Amino acid sequence: MIPPERSGYHATHWTVPLLQDQVRLNLGIQCDQVTIRRCLHRLGYVWKRPRYVLAPDPQREKKASNPASTAQVAKA
Repeated sequence: MIPPERSGYHATHWTVPLLQDQVRLNLGIQCDQVTIRRCLHRLGYVWKRPRYVLAPDPQREKKASNPASTAQVAKA
């Protein structure tokens, strides 16, 4: 399935209202959102909440605290 951005929408994931609009535009059929959800369920699609994943931090090792070195500094 092509992403919604390539269909002219300002969205990164398909939603039921966007699919409803695509069905109306491409097939000329006005469907209820419940009908869209029922069809998706029958086709085996499952809705999952998008999960945001941050890029790994290249400076992570430098930022990580070293308990042994901080203990020695505290004694001095």
